[in-house]
Amino acid sequence: MNEWFVDWFGSEYLDLYAHRSNDEANMQVEEVLARFRILRAQLPKLALDIGCGRGRHLHALARRKVCCVGVDRSHEALKQAVRALQDYSSPCVAVEGDMRHLPVASDSFDLVSAFFTTFGYLASDAEHVALLREWARALKPDGVLFLDYLNPKRVRDTLVPESRKETASAIYDESRTFSPDGLRVEKRIKVTDRGTGKTSVYTESVRLYAREDIESLLEKSGQRIVHVQGDFGTVDWSPDAPRLLVWAERSK
Repeated sequence: MNEWFVDWFGSEYLDLYAHRSNDEANMQVEEVLARFRILRAQLPKLALDIGCGRGRHLHALARRKVCCVGVDRSHEALKQAVRALQDYSSPCVAVEGDMRHLPVASDSFDLVSAFFTTFGYLASDAEHVALLREWARALKPDGVLFLDYLNPKRVRDTLVPESRKETASAIYDESRTFSPDGLRVEKRIKVTDRGTGKTSVYTESVRLYAREDIESLLEKSGQRIVHVQGDFGTVDWSPDAPRLLVWAERSK
């Protein structure tokens, strides 16, 4: 399978998802920190945000005086993340790197977070176990992993086959389907530049792991689930929930 994520998360992606706001990120970070306090009776001293993008969640962590590191492979996104952090004295940084090989020391972070479906991109279960093991490596022995992931049943029940979004700079025509084996949700994004008329085509392909699959992958990576929700806003988990939010810790 092609590594579609190498090319997609650039300026076009940032334009398409520009509506994702800092207010939304603030609410999400507040909820993650509240759960962390329940689990550990304090705020994290150092947090790692994987796939930090333009830094919305780093910005929210910095506002709360949590020291944080963001990792992303998109140079365009990281330029925005760095600008977002300039107004805060909290020593937060955004660095370029591959989430499969994190440029951080082992046993360093109280909290490792992955917001907005930063999981399921790889080709095999073994690769996803290795990915989770790498994320666990970054955690302190008593650290917490937070995973914000889609709910496969909800995706299958509500898939929109085609849609169009227009911004000031481009037109985005998106088509969605499932892989022949039904294990992945796949998207084709055709981008038409308004100024030049030039078109570009990108793809997304995300593995659809059910809750029990995520639990199994975590166990194989040396972690165990300590809390599950169905979405932000403390939505209880159910098979029909909008999302699958998972808090996990390294196995003792």
